[in-house]
This record gives sequence, C-alpha cells and structure tokens, in this order.
Amino acid sequence: MKQKQKIWVWLVLVSFLFSSVLPLGNYNTAYAASIYQHYTNEGIAFYAYSNASTAEEISQKDISPVYRSYSSTDTEHIYTTSEIVKNGYTLDQPGNAAGIAFYAYESNIVTGTAIQNIPSGTEPQNIPAGTEPQTEIVTTTATREGVVPVYQLYYGPLDSRLYTASETEKTAVMSGNMPYVLDSSNANADGIAFYVYPKDTAAETITKKNLVPVYRFHNTANGDYIYTTDQNEVDTTTKTPADISSLGPEISVGLWNTNKSDLDQTAFKIKANKDYNIRDKQDGNILAQVTAGNVTRVDTYTITTTQVVKDDDSGGGGGGGKKKKKKKKKKKKKKSSKKTTPSSSARVLGVSTTKKTTVKKKTVKKKTAKKKKTKKKTKKKKTSFFEFLVPTAYASNRIVTTNTQYLKIKIKQGDTSTTILEKNMGVQELYLDPTDGDSSDMIFSTWRPGSDYDKYYRYRGEMKIKYTDNDNIWMINVLPLEQYVWGMGEMAGDGPEEHSKVMTVIFRTYGKWYADYATKYLPWGFRILSTSSSQIYSGYDHEVAYPLIKPIAEETRGIIVTYKKETALTPYSSWTDGRTRSFEEHWGSKDYPWCQSVDDQYGKHPSKTTEELFASGNHMVGLSAHGSLYSARDHGWKYKDILKHYYTGIDDLTPRYP
Repeated sequence: MKQKQKIWVWLVLVSFLFSSVLPLGNYNTAYAASIYQHYTNEGIAFYAYSNASTAEEISQKDISPVYRSYSSTDTEHIYTTSEIVKNGYTLDQPGNAAGIAFYAYESNIVTGTAIQNIPSGTEPQNIPAGTEPQTEIVTTTATREGVVPVYQLYYGPLDSRLYTASETEKTAVMSGNMPYVLDSSNANADGIAFYVYPKDTAAETITKKNLVPVYRFHNTANGDYIYTTDQNEVDTTTKTPADISSLGPEISVGLWNTNKSDLDQTAFKIKANKDYNIRDKQDGNILAQVTAGNVTRVDTYTITTTQVVKDDDSGGGGGGGKKKKKKKKKKKKKKSSKKTTPSSSARVLGVSTTKKTTVKKKTVKKKTAKKKKTKKKTKKKKTSFFEFLVPTAYASNRIVTTNTQYLKIKIKQGDTSTTILEKNMGVQELYLDPTDGDSSDMIFSTWRPGSDYDKYYRYRGEMKIKYTDNDNIWMINVLPLEQYVWGMGEMAGDGPEEHSKVMTVIFRTYGKWYADYATKYLPWGFRILSTSSSQIYSGYDHEVAYPLIKPIAEETRGIIVTYKKETALTPYSSWTDGRTRSFEEHWGSKDYPWCQSVDDQYGKHPSKTTEELFASGNHMVGLSAHGSLYSARDHGWKYKDILKHYYTGIDDLTPRYP
C-alpha cells in the first residue's frame, strides 16, 4: 500500500473512533461499553421540553429541570426535579454538564392571578357614592391541560426504577410476577416524579408547544432504564441494539407436557407482559390476539357425533367387487395348473409320457368336474351364510360414532371469561409471539396443568404449544441462545468469575450442539429438554433469582467451543477420580476426539471411589466442574485455559456471532 493511502486509512479510522466516542460525553468507559452491549431502544416514552430550553422559555412555561443521575453502586439511573436528591448521585447526561435530561412540570396545577370586583357590601365604608366598584388581585388555580403524571416505580431485587406515563403499564407491572411498587423516595407521596405530555399527544400540540420526544432504553443485563432527548445518544445507542440477531440463533426447549385427555380436566394458563398473537404455527395465520396481563386458558373438550353410512353393494365400490376379483384370480390360477401338471409329472417320474399322460388327463378331467360341482355348492352356502351373519355389510346401513377433540382458548379479565377461539384439534401447534414483532423483552408467565399450587413460571422469548402423535401436549419455549444461557439452572453465578465463564460457555455450547444436530425430540416439536436429561434450564425466574449469571454470560457472549470449526459437544460432570475419561472409553464412540482423558487432580473427589462416582452420575467425560472451580479459585487459571485443558485440540475461543 502506498504511503498516502495508509495515511488516509488512518485518518478515516481516527475520525470514526472520535465520532463514536464523542456523543458519550460524560460517560465512563465501563458505562459506554454497557450502552453498546445491553440497551434496547423501547421507543418514545412521552414528550417533554428540551434540555436546551432557554431561560425565557423556562420562566414562561414554568417548567423545571429533570436531572439524570447515576448510582454506580446500584447500577441504576435516577430522574428527579429535586436539587437535594440530585446532589446525592453522580450527574450523568451527555452533552449537558448540568446533568439535565429534559424539562417537565413539577405539578399539573397552574397558578396565576386575576383582578376581580370586591363583592357588594364588602367595600370599604369611606368609598364616595357613585364611584366604580372596588377590585382586588386574587390567586387562581387550574388543572394543566394535556399533561399526565410520570410514576416512579421500584423493583427491589434488581434495584430497578421504571418511570412511566402509562396508567396501563403502571397497573401491569405492579400486579405482575415481578411486582414494582410506587416509590416516593425521590417523588411525591403518590409516587409521581413529574408531569409530561403522553406519547399519543397530537402532532399540532407537539409543534405548538415545541415538545421533544423522550426515548426509553432498557438494559437487559441489570434492569436499568435510560430516558433521553439527546439525538446523538439515541443514534449512538441504537447502532447496536440488543436485538434478536445479536442474541444468537434460536433454540426450542421442551418445558413440560400433559396428556390430551388430562387437558379436559385442567388447562394451560398463560399471560404475558405485552400483547401477543396466537398463531396456528410459526409465522402462520393469526387465530387470536391477547392483551398484556390477561390470563389465557388453553384446554380441550370432546364432542361425540353419530352418522348413518350407506354401504355400496355394487362391483364398483362395495364388497361384491372385491369378491369378483378374487374369484377371477382363483380361476386363472387353476387354468394354469391344468396346463403344466401333466408334463411336469412326466419329467419327474422319468417314464414314457404316451400312456401315462392319457391316464393323467382322464384323472384330471374327473377331478375338475368334481371340483366344479363342489365349488358351486360351496359358493351358495358361503354367500347365504355371510349375508345371514352380517346383514349390514352389503345390503344395509351402518351407524358410525366419531369422537372429535376441539381446542378452546379463553381469556380471563377479572371475573369475566371470554372464549376467543374454538378449533378442531387437527391443528398441530399453536405459536405465541409478540404483536409488535420484538421478542427480546417478551416474558411469558405459564402455569403447568396439574400443578398442586398456583405458581406461574416465567420464560423469555416466545412460546409454542405442540400436539404430538402420542397424545401428549408440550409447552415449549422458543428463544435466542443468549437468553437461554441467562436462565441456566446449573449454577448460581456466585463462584469465581473465571469458573462461571467456563460454565456459561459450555452451557451455551451444549445448547448450540443440540440446536444444530439433535433430532431426538423433533417429533415433539423441540430440540432440547429443560431437565437434567439434557441440561437444566429454569428460565426468567432463575435469571431474576440469580442476577449474577447474566452479566457473566454477557462477558462470554457468542463464545462456543468448536473443533475444526464445527460445534463441539461439551459433556461435563461434577467430580472425577483424578482423571477424565475419553468419549470412546466411556461411551464407545470415536466421533468426539476433543473428549480425551486428561489429568484432573483439582477435580478429584476427596473420598468417593471410582465405582461410587459412576453410581452417583459422574460419567467423568469432558469437563470436571469442581476441577474448573478449584483451578480458577485456587490456582488462578483463566476460563480459556480451563476449557482448552479439558477439551483437547479445540479451536480458538472467539465469538461466533455479534
């Protein structure tokens, strides 16, 4: 490359880096990285006034600054009009040293003054007769037109504060399985932080009042929300949103199943945090649409029907036709036998055919005549007997009974239930996906039929209800691979960081291998089970209960163990007896050359024998979980070194998708 070309390339690179960093303003490096990796643009939250409003506009409109502050301890943003609250945190607003996110109203009450006449009879006594009535200046109050309150809601387990101008959203999040509460710590007694214009404000009002949209971003790693009017920040953040493509390929997980007949007695119950479609299959016809928060019941019922069927006695379609064909075939067979028997007998006996053949022909003729006579009698007897035994088979009508199962979907809102769909069970699957097409923030709450307590289990992504040939109905979770890792039930994430990284990588790899190659569960509509028969996946509930897993998974996002560029199966067990086993040694196959026997002194069980380890479920193939734990905690091994120790000859551990 020529020297001038090199200079231009460097200039372009420096310009790009400078323009990428510049909009971040006051952000620290760690926070800037989190913006790019974790925040999803959820659209316009409401309308307010620009943080660049002039002093004249501020005074004229009686608006107050809404400060955006950041707590590094709780990894959350706080929005307040209070100077005292603001000073307790670090100001955080790109392009605005004062930390003002936007301007809004502290109250929905407008105060003013008016001149009014003093009521007759209350005038001062020294007013000369005939003069004008006295007036006075009074204070007036009125409700500000068009504005709505922004509620400050708080969820303790995640230290998450949600600011919403939607009454519907407020009700939904306060009554959901992850209940937010009204937070008056930085707001008034009703949890109202400030007042703004709703996102459905008319265009003419927006133009007339010079309002700007306030966008909301959600951090899927720690539950944090960002609200901003800064277009540079919006552009920077939305360049790499946490959309489905960046969360990896899709994986389908079988959660549980029930028998069709059992579904007549109890039902699948489903609800979600946002509106969703019910389709007859993935990307299929929309059968119904359900509003967020409503309970959907999916069950079946059976209808028995009877009908009279006329049997056909003609040769074209009834039993008679078949009978004639059989008779014709038998006749043809006898004719063939008549031709070949004499000569065949002569060859076998090895004698002169002249005399013997004549005798044979006479014998055959006698036998044939006798058989014809017998057959004629038999035919008459058989037909008569059959018609007598089963009179409806050829000459009458039959009553046919049919049991048909129907699918029923009901929506329950409060105490009212409405049936929105009834469909023949010919449909093989139902697919539930968000109406807005964005499943990255979709959370379904599901109740398992036959459960002895009324608890909902929550899962990210989309859901599928599959009707199988063995009379079972499966509840299936369909979601991106990264979100699947967030719900891994194999660990709590509170161990050494390098060991936790190891576990997220092999959990992701194991899931990817099943998604790529496993066919065992395909007839049932999914790729991998959520139980220890595959690997334990516990969904969104586990993610919330153990919030350290998701950040660790984000550190290894997209990293999958591969061997010669192919996804490698990554078996693992808890302990070994001092060495791992090769795949061939334990299971007899040579198709997994990366699973070789290696030294595992760090993962050796302190007391159990080899036989006891095998009996307790330790196959000792692949990675040893305790070997990984102790090598990271006590010997400072990095997660890539651990993986390369236990899986021989694997490729470099680099992300396979963004």
